[in-house]
Amino acid sequence: IGIVLLLTIVVGLLLWLCFWLMRKLMSRMTKLTPGPLANMSEGLAGFLAKPLRMFLNWLVRLGLVGVILFLGYVWLTVSLRQFPLTQPWGDSLRGFFFDMLKHAGGGILSALPGLCFVAVIFIVTRAASRVLRLFFLAVEDGRLSVPGMHGDTAPVTRRLAISILWVFALVMAYPYLPGSDSPAFKGVSVFLGLLLSFGSSGVISQ
Repeated sequence: IGIVLLLTIVVGLLLWLCFWLMRKLMSRMTKLTPGPLANMSEGLAGFLAKPLRMFLNWLVRLGLVGVILFLGYVWLTVSLRQFPLTQPWGDSLRGFFFDMLKHAGGGILSALPGLCFVAVIFIVTRAASRVLRLFFLAVEDGRLSVPGMHGDTAPVTRRLAISILWVFALVMAYPYLPGSDSPAFKGVSVFLGLLLSFGSSGVISQ
C-alpha cells in the first residue's frame, strides 16, 4: 500500500508538471508563432498564423494525452503487481507493454535503411532542383543562351522540369517508405495518381 501511495504521489506530481509545461508552451506559442511568418506579406502572415497556432496547440495536447496514458499505464501495472491477488494482471500488462516496445523497436530498426535511402533521394533531388532553378534563371535573365529555349518561356519550363524531377524522386522513394505495401498506402497512391492525371491535362494545355 505504501508503494502504491508513493507511486500515486509521484505520478500526480508528474501530471501537474506536464500540465504546467503545456500552459507554458501554449503561452509561448501564441507569442512566437507569427515570428517565422514575419518575412511574408502581412495578409498571408495573418491568414496562416491562426491555423498554424491551432495545429501547434493540438500537437501539444496530443503529446499531453500520450504522456497521461503512459503514466496511467505504468501506475496501473506497478500497482497491480504489488498485491498477490492482482499480480497476474500486472504481469500481463507489463508483458504486453514490453512486447509492444519490442515490436515497435523492430519495426523502426527494419525501416531505418529505407528511410536513409529516402533521405538520400530527398537531398539529391533538392540539390538537383536548385541547380535547375539556377540554370533556368540564367536563361531567363539572358546570362546563358541555350538553342531552342527563350527567356520568356524559361519560367514555365523551370516549373515543369522541377515538378517532373520531384515526381520522379517520389516514384523512386515510394517502395522504400514504411507501409508502402499496405492497402491504405496503395489507395492513397491511386487517389493521388487520379488527381495528377486529371490535373495534368489542364497544365499541359496551359
